[in-house]
Amino acid sequence: MKPRAIVAAGLVAIVVALAVVAIVNARQGPEQFEPGTPEATVQEYFQDLIEGQADEALDLIDPDLGCDSRYTPTVGVSRVVLDRVTYNTDRTEASARVQVTETWGTGLFGPDEATFVETIHLTADADGDWYISRPPWPYFDCRPGG
Repeated sequence: MKPRAIVAAGLVAIVVALAVVAIVNARQGPEQFEPGTPEATVQEYFQDLIEGQADEALDLIDPDLGCDSRYTPTVGVSRVVLDRVTYNTDRTEASARVQVTETWGTGLFGPDEATFVETIHLTADADGDWYISRPPWPYFDCRPGG
């Protein structure tokens, strides 16, 4: 084989290998976080919102906040990326910073979308289960006490 042919064959092999890796990664879906962690609670909350299951999402929010499905705005979340989770010193409270991409309508060059950062506050109960402890996006209009 000529040197150019060997180089070309090597480049083709690299491109094919990269394509296979990309396909495998794309098919794996989103990372599943360890159950019983703030990350898993936030993931479940947004998954419920994306799937239009407001009641299930509300089950993850402290009921004393007065959030209920009557106040669920229409959301068009297309993507949520967990940026980081920080804990207080005794690890009973956490804050999860997420980037939310909301999509709506169809603009001239595709759907309109906006990406923004939200912080979800969580608290662990006596059993170590995490729940959302402040009104999270999009429940800004919760009504404590009914």
